[in-house]
Amino acid sequence: MAIYANTTKTLKSSNNYSYTLYGSFTEKSTSTSNNTSTIEGYGKIECINSYWTTTYPSTLEIYWYDNNANQNGKLIASTSFKGMSSQTDVKSCSGTITVTHKSDGTLSGYLKVIFTKGSTTSAYAPASGNSSTDWTALTNIPRYATSNQSLNSKTSSSIKMNWSSDSTIDYIWYSTNNGSSWTGVGSVNATSGSYTISGLAANTTYNIKTRVRRKDSQLTTDSSNLAVATYARTTPTISLSSKTVNSITVTSGCNVTVSSTKYRIKTSSGSYGSYQDSATFTGLTPNTAYVIEVYKVGSASGESGTATLNVTTYQIATINASNFIHGDNLPVTINNPSGAQVAVAVYTSDIQTALASYRNISGTSYTFNFTDAELDNIYKKYGNNSTLNVKVYVTMIVNNVSYWDYKEVTVTLKGNQKTQHIKVNGSWKRAYRWIKVNGSWKRAVRWIKVNGVWKRTI
Repeated sequence: MAIYANTTKTLKSSNNYSYTLYGSFTEKSTSTSNNTSTIEGYGKIECINSYWTTTYPSTLEIYWYDNNANQNGKLIASTSFKGMSSQTDVKSCSGTITVTHKSDGTLSGYLKVIFTKGSTTSAYAPASGNSSTDWTALTNIPRYATSNQSLNSKTSSSIKMNWSSDSTIDYIWYSTNNGSSWTGVGSVNATSGSYTISGLAANTTYNIKTRVRRKDSQLTTDSSNLAVATYARTTPTISLSSKTVNSITVTSGCNVTVSSTKYRIKTSSGSYGSYQDSATFTGLTPNTAYVIEVYKVGSASGESGTATLNVTTYQIATINASNFIHGDNLPVTINNPSGAQVAVAVYTSDIQTALASYRNISGTSYTFNFTDAELDNIYKKYGNNSTLNVKVYVTMIVNNVSYWDYKEVTVTLKGNQKTQHIKVNGSWKRAYRWIKVNGSWKRAVRWIKVNGVWKRTI
């Protein structure tokens, strides 16, 4: 913006002639980046209806003065001459000077025009003198842009900030420690925008400042102390609630309030299936290692976190038994890690025929006290042999699924152990024929020869 200031002063005047001193200055341009203005000064002395000469040169000078003390009284231009050469004559000079504004961009100044008369005896010569313009405020050069910031978003490890300014900015910095140190964001060419600070610690408060550099002045401005806390990382926990041979139930927690919780499962060497809302998984395989994952989303941060748990389903109940002698009781032991209700029975080795029906039991042991009918069932399967292989079964039902285990043992028919029947009150009853062997009573068997082969009889 051009600013003009003028001055006029009469150095000598009569009815027939006059000498008038003129001065003016113009602010031609400004430099925001340099905080300077270029001033053009002009001065002249004008003679009307007079003529004078002098032996020594006279001078016309232009000086600049302002309220920046280190640049007062600077010569802009000057000229020398010996008198005025005609009845109406003008002597002038002009020049430019670059002046520096104060740090806040302001500057006031004035122009002084000085005429110094050379040695002369002419009555028509003007008097020496000077004239100054009034103090004038030059253009106020903008120096600092405003720096405003606000939180855009945050995570557990980053903060995104919005920034704005009243001027065009060409570079941005940020500080996370209230200005103790600064990190460059990069070049911009805008009055607003955003930037992201990454690699931060979770659940930690940072004192953020934004520094902007005004494009035209290259001066920087810092924003005020905005305290921003990163979110805590979403860190779920998971633990076993219960399990069976074919199901697992887990329980989970989290260090933050969550908006969503999901679960999924896989075998230790397999791939995960789909997520589900329930914390219970059914239809699993007994004695199998599984990995269960919980997935939670933090309500405030929207960030997810996972945790896993290794769980092996229980083994099915197993049975153990030893070879036994026909007619003796059969003790069995049960390993039942899941604690389910189980039942035990005795079958032929081809599992086609039940020799002793299932008994529901609890605990870890049971003794078969065979009924007469069960002893007959076993006896009928000997054929020509004195031993018989049988399978002792344990079965369990979990979630409507049956599981079983067995132990194959040998039943041996030793000595005279057969029984016979007798009719008592119209009903057949088992009668025992006994024989004393080595001082001990033994059940006896009856034999018959069929086609030259001895057979046991019923």
